[in-house]
Amino acid sequence: MAINDNIATVSLINSLCNSFRQVPPAAVPAVLDCVLASTGLSPSSLFAALIDNSPDIDKDEKNGDNLDFDQCNYLASFVSALCHLLKKLGSDHNALKVFIWRSFLPMVNALHSFNRELLNQVVETFVYIVVETNNWMVVQADLVPFLLRSLYHSLVYFKMKN
Repeated sequence: MAINDNIATVSLINSLCNSFRQVPPAAVPAVLDCVLASTGLSPSSLFAALIDNSPDIDKDEKNGDNLDFDQCNYLASFVSALCHLLKKLGSDHNALKVFIWRSFLPMVNALHSFNRELLNQVVETFVYIVVETNNWMVVQADLVPFLLRSLYHSLVYFKMKN
């Protein structure tokens, strides 16, 4: 029975990820609420399954490709889905840490060089969810040191270059 449940979950996640290409980010929370209500999945299990299927936008950046409208909509909807689930999870510090390291930072890293509008949308969604769940301690403990190290390395690089 567990194998059938796993196959059904994989199929559901694939369908859900495909729907992110057509569903605008604002409609994603309603879609997720319907999925959660109709399947009996918990927000934490759906969150974990989506995180495991995070998009790899680094390959597009390495190829020098700009993201088209469908890809931008997909990424914005994907982030909206994860943030909606984070909101449902409340102050789950581990889930927010996983989101930061496995989805948010890789996406910010890839988007900063070629799609500022989508980058701003992703950051805005992230800040909104941190405010809603009052998870500033996670941001302070994980994200601030990372950003300060990045700033330091950028300044050292800039100084060495000049």
